[in-house]
Amino acid sequence: MKTSVFYRFFIKITLLSAILSIIALLMIIISPTRFISPTLPYQVLFFYIISMVLFYILSHSIKKRFSQFLNYFILATGIKLLFLLLIIMIYVFNNKEDAYVFIISFFILYIIYSIVEVVSLLSLNRSLKS
Repeated sequence: MKTSVFYRFFIKITLLSAILSIIALLMIIISPTRFISPTLPYQVLFFYIISMVLFYILSHSIKKRFSQFLNYFILATGIKLLFLLLIIMIYVFNNKEDAYVFIISFFILYIIYSIVEVVSLLSLNRSLKS
């Protein structure tokens, strides 16, 4: 039976999030508190949810015309970046002592999840063309 693209992405992103959560918890236990943001496990959950929602929307739009997918991708990425910037600004404004560590961990998770999203969308696009 052929598994759906969304299901494969769900498995991939869930395993990634589980591994990152374990690493985050180990880092919180092992490292001094000034080097690890206490919000790190919540950041993993946050990016997990954002990635799932965006992939669902974009994977449906990729099945239509490529130009329509491109419009959705640019719009979704722009809204995502503005939303993430808003989250960073709110957190930094309310937690100045944790700002640098929070921003660094947030950025690292953003890069990791964005790579997985883009690679999965490219894989989906190649499979639809063949």
